Amino acid sequence: MQKILFIATLLLIAWSNAIAQPQPRYIIRVVDARNFKEPTINLKNQDDAATFNADLARHKDREVNVYHYGAAPGMAYKVNYYQKENDAIVKHGFYAGTSENFDKAEYTWSKDTLVIHLFNANKADKTYRAYGWGSTNSLVIDK
Repeated sequence: MQKILFIATLLLIAWSNAIAQPQPRYIIRVVDARNFKEPTINLKNQDDAATFNADLARHKDREVNVYHYGAAPGMAYKVNYYQKENDAIVKHGFYAGTSENFDKAEYTWSKDTLVIHLFNANKADKTYRAYGWGSTNSLVIDK
């Protein structure tokens, strides 16, 4: 009897994992920032540090922004993402260089890893997986 209960429990766990709810997917617009100059921030300056911290407070956990810099053939994209770490919002990000012109991004989260898919109407696409925690960042290009 115990064997049957044990096997039934394992089957129930396997079944519940198989039908787990998929992570929500979000589609956002890529911001054209080719004529935009990011301000430089000197965190040793009290005014700059206060502005930087106030700006961080406006962002939400798991918020993602994508900016398009540069012109063909050496286009670059800056991806900023924010996540809650130890009761504070922390900014992470990466740059991605490509010859493609993307205008949309679809993203989802898998635990603490951002999976972002840049694409355009011409079916060109590229997928990245980014992980950041504390001062650690990593990036993998899926395709």
